[in-house]
Amino acid sequence: MLLSVRHLRLDLRPRGWWPFRRPRGRLIDDLHLDLRAGEALAVVGESDRELSALFHLMAGARLPTSGSIRYFDPAKSARAPAQELSALPPGARSRLRDEIRLIAPPVLTGRHGRRRLAEFLGTGRSDDSAATRAQRVGLDDALLGCRLRELDAESLRRAALARALIVPPRVLLCDGLFEDLDDGARARLAELLRGLQQEFGFALVFGSSRLGDAAAAAGRTLVLYRGRVMEQAATADLLHEPKHPYTRSLLEAQTAGAMRPRRPAPHGDDAPVMGCVFHPRCALREAACVRSVPHLRKTGAEHYAACHFVGAVEAMPR
Repeated sequence: MLLSVRHLRLDLRPRGWWPFRRPRGRLIDDLHLDLRAGEALAVVGESDRELSALFHLMAGARLPTSGSIRYFDPAKSARAPAQELSALPPGARSRLRDEIRLIAPPVLTGRHGRRRLAEFLGTGRSDDSAATRAQRVGLDDALLGCRLRELDAESLRRAALARALIVPPRVLLCDGLFEDLDDGARARLAELLRGLQQEFGFALVFGSSRLGDAAAAAGRTLVLYRGRVMEQAATADLLHEPKHPYTRSLLEAQTAGAMRPRRPAPHGDDAPVMGCVFHPRCALREAACVRSVPHLRKTGAEHYAACHFVGAVEAMPR
């Protein structure tokens, strides 16, 4: 085990200065997650904001409202206690960045976009030149002199990976790596991730709005909706036998060629929902869905779903 997340919650801060204002909503709600050494985990959901918040929490770059994020350092004895990221002082959390690395597409505004690719990749070790790092992720040497704002979206994401692997981490968190790319670029990037993971042996977590990206690069998938885990399982099992209506809606949207299903107008990102957060969109909703929040239930080996009517979902035609 590398990371263990329990009862994680992140509230949106209230607007204004009044200290007794209630939170405007919840980005992450009672999330449980385990990450093992060397595995690839995909977190699939519609909201880029929720996915980004989760990755920043797991990297220790943001503090949760409540809950636990424990990191088990493989370099220490098995009897050594895990480090609670939220309890570490800022300096200690910063020192963990070499072990838990968070990456995102490079910023292109202002002086950041004017940097040359060779400068962005950094110097690193003396035996590992910028050209070597560029070749590792499939970038042509001719691009080293280009400014970041002159590169296409796929090249920018490859550059972010090359920079992250100057010192290979134990956990690599990829925020927004697949977004705004065409199908061909997504497939090539997924193949690159698989190769890099086999070469360096790090645990990989990435976010996406498509289940197809999970199928291409992850052995296990977690489906997130409005901050809550709807379903998690081995990726092959989840795609073959989805247990939650939301997972089915994502599969249907992917089959129809839509980037992501649209949320209904009456329920914005910040509007609280009673009971199951998915019930306003669910075809199976009943009174129980409004009265109580469904918790994750084990429906198979390493397969969990948060739905009151798992059997009814299985009986739905596909």
